[in-house]
Amino acid sequence: MLRFLSTVLAVVVGLFLFVFVFFMLLVGVIAGSAGTAKKSMPQQIVLELDAREPISDSPTAIDVTSFGTSNLSVVGIVEALETAKKDPSVKGLLIRADSSLGVEPGQAEEIRDAIMDFKTSGKFVISHVQDLSDPGLGGYYLASAADQMWISPSGFVFSQGVGTTGVYFKGTLDKLDSSAQVLNYYEYKSAAFPFVNTGPTDAEREENMQLMTSVFESFTGSIAKSRDMTRDQFVGRLSKGPYTGEEAVKMGWVDKVGFESEAEDAAKKRAGSDGDPVDIADYIQKKGSPYKSGAVIAFIQGQGEIVEGEARPSFLGATNQFGGDTVSEAFEDAVKDNDVKAIVFRVNSPGGSPTASDQVWNAVARARAKGKPVVVDMSGVAASGGYWISMNADKIIAEPSTITGSIGVVGLKFVLKGLYDKLGITTSEMSVGGDKQFMFSDQHPFTPEEWLAYRKVFDVTYGNFVSKVAAGRKLPVDTVKDIARGRVWSGTDAKDRGLVDQLGGLKVAIASAKDLAHISKDAPVRLKSFPPEKSFIEQLFTAFGASAEVAHSLSIFAEVMKLQPASEVIDALKAREAQGNSPVSAQMPPIEVH
Repeated sequence: MLRFLSTVLAVVVGLFLFVFVFFMLLVGVIAGSAGTAKKSMPQQIVLELDAREPISDSPTAIDVTSFGTSNLSVVGIVEALETAKKDPSVKGLLIRADSSLGVEPGQAEEIRDAIMDFKTSGKFVISHVQDLSDPGLGGYYLASAADQMWISPSGFVFSQGVGTTGVYFKGTLDKLDSSAQVLNYYEYKSAAFPFVNTGPTDAEREENMQLMTSVFESFTGSIAKSRDMTRDQFVGRLSKGPYTGEEAVKMGWVDKVGFESEAEDAAKKRAGSDGDPVDIADYIQKKGSPYKSGAVIAFIQGQGEIVEGEARPSFLGATNQFGGDTVSEAFEDAVKDNDVKAIVFRVNSPGGSPTASDQVWNAVARARAKGKPVVVDMSGVAASGGYWISMNADKIIAEPSTITGSIGVVGLKFVLKGLYDKLGITTSEMSVGGDKQFMFSDQHPFTPEEWLAYRKVFDVTYGNFVSKVAAGRKLPVDTVKDIARGRVWSGTDAKDRGLVDQLGGLKVAIASAKDLAHISKDAPVRLKSFPPEKSFIEQLFTAFGASAEVAHSLSIFAEVMKLQPASEVIDALKAREAQGNSPVSAQMPPIEVH
């Protein structure tokens, strides 16, 4: 009865939200469209990039607060700065940043590279930070690309370096009289380790330290050059913080102390008497992509967790998944389009289903067999299944800090009988057929026979992964085995080991695609999205289509979530439910480098 009531309540709430939010969004879209139609670009433009906002990889998500406009994205920023570089009405760029930066290190590098390229046109760049008291380097790394850097009078500079935090749940499972069983190929494949360990293994520590060192060296080298220091000088000053604004000026960290309004006034003055700020998202919406005429290059995106079939959308927002069917069909459509000369495949994924990954791998192979060159542009992360879908391309491009590799597979099973007993829940298992029908049941550990069967799946899947890397990258199998084992590499380290061809981002990938398609280096090209981008209304209805799934999840977890010690474990179970409870995953754990 309680489950029924919670389901009904969730459905009622969902319907109310649909009617209310849809009405508000419709009003906002109409008002926003009218405002956009009336508003024209000023004669002298100062572009504004607010890096304090969430930044997606590509402009595909619904933003309910923006009434239909796309979220700020890495691809959108790169395209806007490329257009603005050649636009005489754009005089400069004003960046607003703070300590944190909501993107992967590789994405931060691509944005910064685009800013540095924008500066080659002779246009100015001013940045303003209110505060840099967080120990991370991300916000300072981006802001330091400016010609002139400001900080608020009450702000501090306390940037220290690069770090990552691990959270482990074995103790929680112990308190719940529960456990987890993990099978991983091999020691660096650590996605499920938090459920069986109380701290990092030696392999985890080694892997994370190498990755963080690579990011640290890349970031500090770029910052030092922009701030007119040697790298040793910059690194030597890191540990001496925090610095007040005035101290930061004396130490060369920033150039001026002042409020945002003062930095904006300085930008307007440099732009000219009619200089006026224009948000970078509004600018690209008005001006359009720089890749809108000429020979056609298909642009296909693979963002988020890889799942079988179509991606399952989340409520009131774009999914953080992509479906094997969706991406494979996009490749098929691009191949059938006679205008398409080459394909750029933008990948930003930590992995997911091996079968869906293999499906996309096959789609890449089919496209190449039909004479369409494929260039993979790896963004913030292309690991595990994210690398699986990339490894068969003609060429792979990655930023120096792109999280790459993780060639391995992992499986996780929870044994939760103790938790069920605490809740007074009893279960009954009945089946007809083989004796392994319930081998993935959370009521008992694997039997020896079930464990052997599970290992067979892993042997085949891992062997398939390694052999396809060897074939795609033209490397000896033994070499791939040495650099695989589930290990994550930075883009720089991956290039040194033959997993990546060239360092760079979207613009480098487009140049590579042009070369492979025998398009002149200086010839214009048009990027054509496959599948076509959905309208706001189409995205909205797709998002609301997930309301039944939300109601279902609420009903399942309504009672168990009342137990505070169980909440983090249940979160993990919900994540596995979203994956379709696949027994094998080609996925890496999230590594937050901040």
